[in-house]
Amino acid sequence: MRSSTCSTPDPRQGNRGRWLPIAFSRRPRRPRRARTASALALATGLLACASGGSASGGGAAIEDVAWRLVALDAGPVAPDAGPRAPTLTLESASRRAFGSGGCNRFTGGYERDGASLRFPALAATKMACDAMATETAFFAALDRTRSWRRAGDRLELLDADGALLAAFAPAAAP
Repeated sequence: MRSSTCSTPDPRQGNRGRWLPIAFSRRPRRPRRARTASALALATGLLACASGGSASGGGAAIEDVAWRLVALDAGPVAPDAGPRAPTLTLESASRRAFGSGGCNRFTGGYERDGASLRFPALAATKMACDAMATETAFFAALDRTRSWRRAGDRLELLDADGALLAAFAPAAAP
């Protein structure tokens, strides 16, 4: 027997034609002010998650970004410093640092706690090229790094005294 309201077959009876009524209930609506506050809280939370949140750089993320070296020991780096531009990427999931020194690729772990940053053990290939001086200084800067900060869109690596060792800009997407 069918009713005039919306209904669905009774799964306990198989397909014998018995129907159960569906009850529609209307949930009471929350006041507009509460809905607006909830929406603002959700938006604020999403923005905080998207920024990556750091202790030292206005909330901008440094991990999972490909960085290109732009300054080394307070001096600019030539854009054509070797077959590959010197780069650095900090992979948050595996806590691995990797990139290029200009000639050779490197990889290793990193330790980050707030504004503190260290590269305890990096390994690199050992090919020779014309940009060896830049690469040697870059690897030495990574070894001396003790902290980081953000300056606009730049990532800056600092030594134990807070002196600038290296500066990076986000690498252009290929």
